[in-house]
Amino acid sequence: MSRRYAYFFLIIILVVSLSAASAYVLKIGQQPTNPISTLTFYTEQFPPCNYQENGTVKGIAVDLLTEITDKLGSKVSADQVQIVPWTDAYQATLTGENSVLFSTARLPAREQSFKWAGPLFMDTYALFTRWNNEVTITDASDLNGYKIGVIKDSAAITQLTNAGVNESYLVYFTNASAIIENLSGGEIDFWCYAQVVGRTLTEQITGNYYSFKNAFQLSYYEYYYAFSKDVPDSTVNSFQQAIDALKQEKDTSGISTYEQILARYIPTQGTATTPEELVEFVQSAYKYAQQNNQEVALNEFNNQTGQFVEGELYIFAYDMTGNTLALPFQPEIIGTNRWNATDANGTAFIQQIIQTAQSGGGFVRYSYLDPADNFAVKPKVSYVLMAGQDWLIGAGIYEAQR
Repeated sequence: MSRRYAYFFLIIILVVSLSAASAYVLKIGQQPTNPISTLTFYTEQFPPCNYQENGTVKGIAVDLLTEITDKLGSKVSADQVQIVPWTDAYQATLTGENSVLFSTARLPAREQSFKWAGPLFMDTYALFTRWNNEVTITDASDLNGYKIGVIKDSAAITQLTNAGVNESYLVYFTNASAIIENLSGGEIDFWCYAQVVGRTLTEQITGNYYSFKNAFQLSYYEYYYAFSKDVPDSTVNSFQQAIDALKQEKDTSGISTYEQILARYIPTQGTATTPEELVEFVQSAYKYAQQNNQEVALNEFNNQTGQFVEGELYIFAYDMTGNTLALPFQPEIIGTNRWNATDANGTAFIQQIIQTAQSGGGFVRYSYLDPADNFAVKPKVSYVLMAGQDWLIGAGIYEAQR
């Protein structure tokens, strides 16, 4: 073989060798075959998992996404996430390419339609209704005959139909705001939605976390990142490994990054009493006041060992000018006028309590002393209603800092 041809074959061998070496380095580096930068991330208004507030996209899944992609060397910032109606996002990921949808309930019916990484969050599906709706639901089949608001393509539909609810009773919407408006106006009877998310959305839209009561609970679901089927397994597996690491790796105080993210959006401490139990407690005091005269009722409400002191719950009472009639753990205040009393935020909460009771009753939020915690000032939500023509009663629960 001539020297000229020998050089030619040597060049070919070097080119082939370099190509193989490059492929080998790519394999060793475990780079996803589909770079993260090519993915489109879709989400919806679904707090505290994912939502937009004052133009900023945030939430558990959003913060987690930033941490995951940072670990993978291709950080995705919150402003790269597209917030669109759920149905649009769902269909885009179901039929499109290089797409990721979150937070997505992992249902058996959806299992083969996407690839999954998670879980990110867990929530129970609940049936919300107006506080004046006195219908008792003991089984999901009891919901037949009532109009139930659901988001199109949502997990609520599967929950309800699997539980025996006829689909003809479902009323479809594209967003929760429309459902809340229709439920408030009486156009529908119930709203099926994730419980924590539903209350958070309600607060954002109405200003009141407790605008609706929880009439019935269904099953819980775990929420994931759902990838379109074309995304390579290597990319999905990289996400899953990063999620696992964020949950397992602890800082010096023994808290993982995942736990830190949860704590930003979900209170870790607070009352064990539900708003439904609070309302029931106040209503039982109302019945007692109707069955007895005012003096007997107030004596019982002011009794620290009486039937209307249950753990953190106790009954307070005021007349329409702000005079204190019952306050069992601050007896020195009984008989004083508190019309101009304000909380730490400057809220004239006694006036708000009176106005709310005169308007038919409801919830009032303010800050107040917690007798069960050395009278520390804490955020409180109280339920109040008129007990007679010229006096009201109420009780409250202390909330975690939100």
